[in-house]
Amino acid sequence: MNTIFLILYTAFLVQLFVGFYSLWLDHRHEANIAFFLICLCCAWWSFSFAFMFTAPLPERALFWFRLSFAGWLMAAGPSLHFFLVIAGDPWLKKRWVY
Repeated sequence: MNTIFLILYTAFLVQLFVGFYSLWLDHRHEANIAFFLICLCCAWWSFSFAFMFTAPLPERALFWFRLSFAGWLMAAGPSLHFFLVIAGDPWLKKRWVY
């Protein structure tokens, strides 16, 4: 078992736990939902990278790298929403800004 795999897989589990914990605290608040989505994207990234480092073939590593691309690419939208909700400015919360 690779050390990098263990670190990234542990990060995957921790990110899922923190994301679900934020939903458990208040599943109706917009900031908690956005934070859960950020944690889910980061968990997907670390899960894919964990298997990329243990891939036996370069083609398989490229496959996992391409899957990890979706994780950090999709994190931008929930991050923007999370910070706009946290800012609390009513002008920033308008839907047309998104």
